[in-house]
Amino acid sequence: VFSSGRQILENALIGAERRAGEKEDRIRTFEAGRSAIVAGAVAATFGLAQIGGFGAVANLVGGVAQGTLAFVMPPAIAVAV
Repeated sequence: VFSSGRQILENALIGAERRAGEKEDRIRTFEAGRSAIVAGAVAATFGLAQIGGFGAVANLVGGVAQGTLAFVMPPAIAVAV
């Protein structure tokens, strides 16, 4: 899940993926930008983990998602079919 979000962020900030035959300086710029995005994402994740009571927030988010999958999606699928 995290990887797809990282790829979307990379494409939005530094452009499309590198292509064969590109100049070396452009490839290095791309790799430096990509490394910066990954480092920022890791730092943000670590920062969120340091928040006191973050487990309660994670449980709440998980509970809402699980409740949606268990009680909302089956009737929605049945109506669509």
